[in-house]
Amino acid sequence: MTVKCSSSKSSCLGKYVAAVLSAMVLETGCSNRPAAIPVVDVDPSAASRRAIEIYDRDADGQLSSNELQAVPGILKRVSLYDTDGNGQVSASEIASRIGIWEKQRMGVRGLSVRVTLDQRPLAGAQIELIPEEFLGPNCKPARGVTNERGVARMNIAAQDLPPQFVERKIRGVQGGVYRIKVTHARRKIPSRYNDESTLGEEIATDTVHDAINVDLTSNT
Repeated sequence: MTVKCSSSKSSCLGKYVAAVLSAMVLETGCSNRPAAIPVVDVDPSAASRRAIEIYDRDADGQLSSNELQAVPGILKRVSLYDTDGNGQVSASEIASRIGIWEKQRMGVRGLSVRVTLDQRPLAGAQIELIPEEFLGPNCKPARGVTNERGVARMNIAAQDLPPQFVERKIRGVQGGVYRIKVTHARRKIPSRYNDESTLGEEIATDTVHDAINVDLTSNT
């Protein structure tokens, strides 16, 4: 679902929430099953241009495999972006991929992250899914803490959701490209998994189902 708005921020949010509620009514009908909540709007053209601005270090208008090291979520799923098979990702290919997210009608969906450290479940780890900057402000971070099995249930903070979502107890994450950050209060986690994280993922209906596995090693 796309909501275009050229008026004030508060007016735009109101239009977006109204559109979401309308979609919920249409999708649920007389059923008691909750409808999927459409992903917060990301403009394909603006996001793709911004991605090139941020990551295209040699200014050739394409993102090479070396440049994509800075956006590991795309690098992991590069085959879904590099549709012409030239080994690079262009702005038009990024825009096209974001357009596919819209067609998939991704909602705020449940997601778990399973974490191991040296092949053992890591309890008490703080997990963050940080949306890549090029997606803009409508894509919100999600956080969770792993239990004794090393599993964290990921959720967007309530203050980042419209009140209607909170009232309906709709929790989870949005679709998008994320960097994964893992920290721990008592265990040393190498910086490549947190402040200098090389972990990334694209959350979409054709990439991730209900869980992500993150396997860490303590070797520096």
